[in-house]
Amino acid sequence: MLRWAAFEALKRDSELVAVHAFGSTWQSAPYAPAHVSPSPDSVAEEADAALDQCLQTAFGDRPPVPIHRVCDSRRPVPALLDHGKGAALLVLGARPDPVRGGAVLGPIARDCLRHAPCPVVLLPCTADVVSAAGITVDA
Repeated sequence: MLRWAAFEALKRDSELVAVHAFGSTWQSAPYAPAHVSPSPDSVAEEADAALDQCLQTAFGDRPPVPIHRVCDSRRPVPALLDHGKGAALLVLGARPDPVRGGAVLGPIARDCLRHAPCPVVLLPCTADVVSAAGITVDA
């Protein structure tokens, strides 16, 4: 997904904005048992490390275009839609479907498609785990 988006950014002579939105998509019920939550700083550090790992895996030390990294503590949909404003493209990944094969349109991708402020490209991901990451190609 990152390499495809980088290729598009290269064709458009623009930068790539890699967004990792790490806010929780789930809210626990007020009557649910309390659990120990990690500190906001440790969650942000983990998100930053995860984004670094994704970029390192995709490009090594030589990305083909300038990359602007964004770790956003909001929930994925609001963060991705906000970062998509003014972008040429919003590139999202579809998670793999282990039962039927192929890719599944998840709730994040579905909501981004419904409310997108720019064109959206949905790519199938071949990885076992898909994070709530999005990529914008700036205009």
